[in-house]
Amino acid sequence: MEIKLTVNGKEVTVGIEFARNIVSDIPDGKEYYGVLHEFALSKVAAIRAEVAYKRCMSQETVKLLLQDRNIEVLSRIVTSECAKEYITDKDIDHIIATNSEDAIENIISYIDDYENINQVQTIEKIMKLENEYLLLKLADNWNTPKSVLKKLKDHKDPDVSKAARKSLDDC
Repeated sequence: MEIKLTVNGKEVTVGIEFARNIVSDIPDGKEYYGVLHEFALSKVAAIRAEVAYKRCMSQETVKLLLQDRNIEVLSRIVTSECAKEYITDKDIDHIIATNSEDAIENIISYIDDYENINQVQTIEKIMKLENEYLLLKLADNWNTPKSVLKKLKDHKDPDVSKAARKSLDDC
């Protein structure tokens, strides 16, 4: 990817670190959708991760980043405000298949915000991973349905069962 900065007709080619900083500083707005999409096509995961952190990007860019293989990109895109309306069950399956605790933890944290997923099925898929850390996050999340908390209250891990019981008591 060749990135050039032009100021008053003076042009300079910039490197990766400069480009990453540029992406970070791009304001949110539709007028930047095109340039953000170009950065989302970068071979450099750090640049794609900066794009994924943006609050405002096109649906095309969101969909591209949701299929990324980089864990940091996926962890960030699932928290993006504009991505929440586009994330589907298929996207969730892709992210769960990466087995990234950070990305899946973010899904748990924002599960109520996703407009196009089946929350119950998503929680079941996460539970099938049998990852105690993720189960603890489910048990400690106020968005987790009572039916799931009731299952987790008898979990063999004492932290998971304690968190589920506390969440049930708080309901």
